[in-house]
Amino acid sequence: MLALAIFIATLVFVIWQPRGLGIGWSAMAGAAVALATGVIHWHDIPVVWHIVWDATFTFVALIIISLLLDGAGFFHWAALHVVRWGKGRGRTLFPLIVLLGAAIAAVFANDGAALLLTPIVIAILTQLRLSPAAALALIVATGFVADTTATGRQALHQVLPDRQGP
Repeated sequence: MLALAIFIATLVFVIWQPRGLGIGWSAMAGAAVALATGVIHWHDIPVVWHIVWDATFTFVALIIISLLLDGAGFFHWAALHVVRWGKGRGRTLFPLIVLLGAAIAAVFANDGAALLLTPIVIAILTQLRLSPAAALALIVATGFVADTTATGRQALHQVLPDRQGP
């Protein structure tokens, strides 16, 4: 029960960010409280690190890629093109977002697709000032495409045999 309380308190601070407290500080405080109260022990850290190190580095790399693309103006550029192709209409934008998400998810896993597609959708929503219902549809499509295309790609890898060189 103590672990659940620490987890919920940490999440509240991560989401709420009182007085501009960064996400990392809230997470570190939650980890420190868990260590101090004995919910976790020092010997648990290498075990967990061994399990998650590759996913952690992948996620950090995706964040760096996302920041670089944002700095280069890629998300704004992509949003302008999607809006132009969709002629600013929600009914046309929806399938374009799905196709763009599928293209991104073909290269990146679902986390990467969500991380790269979300800023594009936010830029589109900012430019078009769509109704809340249309905005919700595009946001749900973003999450759905990121998850579904990655799942489909994983299923394909399980069904199709691996091809080795000639």
